Amino acid sequence: MESEYNYQYLHDLLKSEATMSRYPLMVKAIAYAKVKTAKVNARILADLLRGDMIPECYIPDEKIRNLRVSKNKVHVELSKRWIDYSTIHDLFNGNGKEYLRSLKISGVKDCLDRIAGMKI
Repeated sequence: MESEYNYQYLHDLLKSEATMSRYPLMVKAIAYAKVKTAKVNARILADLLRGDMIPECYIPDEKIRNLRVSKNKVHVELSKRWIDYSTIHDLFNGNGKEYLRSLKISGVKDCLDRIAGMKI
């Protein structure tokens, strides 16, 4: 499985089937192959996996993913309003949280409340 934008659901679904997540950028053999078909790619991947030549990648657990989703939503809300927050060192600690709450954006407040309620 290739880890693209929406890999999490499928990864979680197949987790019990002893799947492994591999780092896709390390699969250069396919990129350099002269003949690129699904059959050839499958053979190359099988050979690389058999030789343990593709490193496993880190997949964060569901709690970390949910935290990241909430933080990304905050960034989206700020970007939609063209709010420059480049002078804030960390939006999600101390002064950053105070700054975000002072903006009185309901979507941002909801995300901050969700983040505060997460136990990680």
